Amino acid sequence: MEPRNARDFNDLKHSRGDWNTTILAYKKGPLRAAADYCSAKRRGVTDLADAVARPHFVLDAGAGNGAYSIWYLARTPAFMLCVDIALPALRRITPAHRQSGVGGRVCPVCADLAALPFKQNVFDAIFSIDTLGHVSDVNATLDEFVRTASPAARLFLHSECANYTARWPDKALIARLGADTPAERDGHAYLRMSRELFVLYSRRFRLMSFINPAGYAGWCLGYPEKYRDAFDKAGWKGLRLVAGVLAACKRLPVAGTAMRVVNATTNHLEVFFGFSGGGSCFAHLRKPD
Repeated sequence: MEPRNARDFNDLKHSRGDWNTTILAYKKGPLRAAADYCSAKRRGVTDLADAVARPHFVLDAGAGNGAYSIWYLARTPAFMLCVDIALPALRRITPAHRQSGVGGRVCPVCADLAALPFKQNVFDAIFSIDTLGHVSDVNATLDEFVRTASPAARLFLHSECANYTARWPDKALIARLGADTPAERDGHAYLRMSRELFVLYSRRFRLMSFINPAGYAGWCLGYPEKYRDAFDKAGWKGLRLVAGVLAACKRLPVAGTAMRVVNATTNHLEVFFGFSGGGSCFAHLRKPD
């Protein structure tokens, strides 16, 4: 089970609105396509929904405020179990969100992913976004995914990973501060290297795809607000100013959208040219029949 302090940390972050994923419900069309282009997480959920296009049971593991559940249900009907350890997050899944526009339903469940309160072979699909980097016992969690997934079930797992710590600016910041400040800010206490996740997934599932974009521009286009604070602690005034300006621009509608598009484009190019080593892994998996 997760330690109590981990639950307290997650409760506090959700209560303050620090983890407030935007809820979108575009079924198709240019707005859905644009959101999928800008977010590999949303694109992965869309691909999963398209691969299991029939009424079915789905597990959103580490659901937070249910934003990705709603994104899934806008695409295809399902009965969605939203599991999270943080009650404040689940309380934000309002009755209006529990009924999607295409007939699916959302059921919030407060539980530990390493000890799911469900029978075996229940879920036709499982997805997990921004979660495994918070989980101390990833082996037990993945074993629970195996146990509760039905034969031939599809999975999409996005996990934070530690590859980025081997390059600038993170390597220099860690050497300077003695800590990974951006990771600590988000509670990523259990980051693993992408090669370790690859092995853990491959032992349990049929691996259909596995990507780890390099994310070279992530510090300035993806998360400048996090690096602004880290540069400030390191005493790097010039970089702190650059990151501060970019963080301010990110909050502006037009400039923020442009930054997200450019950042997404760099990620797509990195995947196309085979550049890897960033802070996120995206895996499409299938449970053996």
